[in-house]
Amino acid sequence: MSLALLHSPAEVLQQLLQDIGAADDPEGDDPSWPVYSTSRPDAPDQLIAVVDTAAQDDGKLMSGEYTQHWGVQLCVRSNGHNAGLVKAESVRRQLNEDVYQAVVNLDDATYFVPAVLARPTLVLDTDSPNSKRCLFTINCLFVVDRRT
Repeated sequence: MSLALLHSPAEVLQQLLQDIGAADDPEGDDPSWPVYSTSRPDAPDQLIAVVDTAAQDDGKLMSGEYTQHWGVQLCVRSNGHNAGLVKAESVRRQLNEDVYQAVVNLDDATYFVPAVLARPTLVLDTDSPNSKRCLFTINCLFVVDRRT
């Protein structure tokens, strides 16, 4: 039987992005691509935000255990189209290629992430009529198991 999550999947992926070097801790010294979870602050202009979305039900295993892939959406925001698209594609590639049996530590919890499926980058245009900031999204699915 799997253990209940103590953090949202978005928080787990936020830490995983920092662990693999795809994004920076917002509280760190001069972060170039800070990553936030469950919110998208108005500043800075250049950031990555991770929010929870719908999960995909996978059914039951022969053991009777229920399984699912958690859904998250990454939003990459940038002052320029090229810089944002390049960053979004870089993050997508890192998630698809570099995450293999990852261990993520958050507070006093440890999570196991076997892999992440990051779907193709979607270009959204700008974030509001009064802003020139460009938005890109990546929808992801992944399994998260909490370990003891």
